[in-house]
Order: sequence, then structure tokens, then C-alpha cells
Amino acid sequence: MTPDSVKVENAIELIFRRLCEVHSRDSGATLTRSELGVDILEKTFVAALRELRGPNNDQDLRICFDGGDPDRIGLGASWRGRCEDWLRGRGSGNATT
Repeated sequence: MTPDSVKVENAIELIFRRLCEVHSRDSGATLTRSELGVDILEKTFVAALRELRGPNNDQDLRICFDGGDPDRIGLGASWRGRCEDWLRGRGSGNATT
């Protein structure tokens, strides 16, 4: 793994946790790119979003764009179960990724 790929993986994990936090309060909640990308270098953030969307810009992957708006990002279908597991683990003091 290159240092850049490690940075992207770390950014993906941070994006997951941020989206999971807002999803836990409101299952339809989204964050703007600027809210989601706080403390992530722009180059790394863009690479992470590209990775999360996949080669076909699939809406059922880890993230989705609310109403097709690329500035409103929500938790995608495949991450919802992981989010619930992460929240349960965090509540018991055993945060899992």
C-alpha cells in the first residue's frame, strides 16, 4: 500500500463514521461535501469519494447522493448494516470498523 492509499482508506473510514453519526439521528440525513470533508485534504477527499461511488457511480454502494445532488451525501444501502453494527459496538465500548 502506498501512503496515498492509506490516506484514502483513513478518509473513507472518517466519512463512514460521520455519515453513520448523522444516520443514527435521522435515517434520511445527508451532509454537504464541505461538512463531510472537514479535516480531510481535498485531493484525498475527492479520491475517497471516487472510491466510495465505484466505477459505475452506483447509488447502492456505500454512499449516495441525495436526489442526485453530488453536494448532498448520505449513507448508502450497503453501509447501513455496518453502521448499525458499529453503533452497537461503540455503545458497548467495543468500537469496530
